[in-house]
This record gives sequence, structure tokens and C-alpha cells, in this order.
Amino acid sequence: MGSIIEVFPGSRGAGKRQLVDAWRNAPVPGSGTVRVRAAKLEDYAAIRALQRLSHPGLPAWTLKQFESHRDAFAEGQLVALSDGEVIGAASSLVVQWDDYALDHTWKSVTGDGFFTTHDT
Repeated sequence: MGSIIEVFPGSRGAGKRQLVDAWRNAPVPGSGTVRVRAAKLEDYAAIRALQRLSHPGLPAWTLKQFESHRDAFAEGQLVALSDGEVIGAASSLVVQWDDYALDHTWKSVTGDGFFTTHDT
């Protein structure tokens, strides 16, 4: 799977960087400029609130899971901000798909939500 934003600065050509920077700073009607940055520990409460709103039937990340995500793959944990408020979040990890392709569960792929399966 890919992403529409550049997570690793400098990994793409200079021309593409301008497009990425334009997307990161694109105004959202009625809410100012949106900025994407790495998630910080102090973002946890806002991320958890967003998860509860967007998926009310599923448990939100625990603080230990969120800390584990950041320890395993800090560059893959992002938040979107507008006017200083967290308005979105994305978590990602890298795994060897062949290890999970035939018989997998969410728990097995994510290490029970702790991202201990992240493969650098």
C-alpha cells in the first residue's frame, strides 16, 4: 500500500516535493490550512477521541499501543492539524506480506495492535 504524502523527506525528486508541500498546505474550506506532521505523545488524547468518533464500535488505541507504534515506526505515525487542532491521524507499519498473505488476522499482522511485527 502507498500513501499520497511523502513520509520520508528527500526520497523523491525535487519537482514532486513541490506538489507534496502544496497538498500539505492546502486550505480546507472553513478550517484554515492543514499541516501533516509526525505524531507526538501529547497528541494521544486527540487521536483517541477521533478513533472513538470515527469507529464507535471498535476499541481505540491504548496509550501503550500508541507508544509502541512510535517506538516501532515513528515515521509512520502521522497527524493532520488545522488551527493547532488534531483533525486526523494515520498509523502505518511495514510487514513482509508473504508472512501473512494466506492466513492472517488483524491481531497477527499488527502484533495485537502494538506494531511489534514492524519490519525495518
